[in-house]
Amino acid sequence: MECCWLTDRFGVPWQVVPQAYLDAVAEGGDRATRAMDSLLTMVKPDVAELERAIAGE
Repeated sequence: MECCWLTDRFGVPWQVVPQAYLDAVAEGGDRATRAMDSLLTMVKPDVAELERAIAGE
């Protein structure tokens, strides 16, 4: 998964996970599936797009 991994100026990698994704996964069901499918296609996290996918738009 390319999305959400950043490297700081010291070379330390960090994973950034949008709260909308964590909330959807915690709920489970179709919302979690849509969140995962959407996030896996992103190179940079797009919270607005993720929220649209979770809502089923």
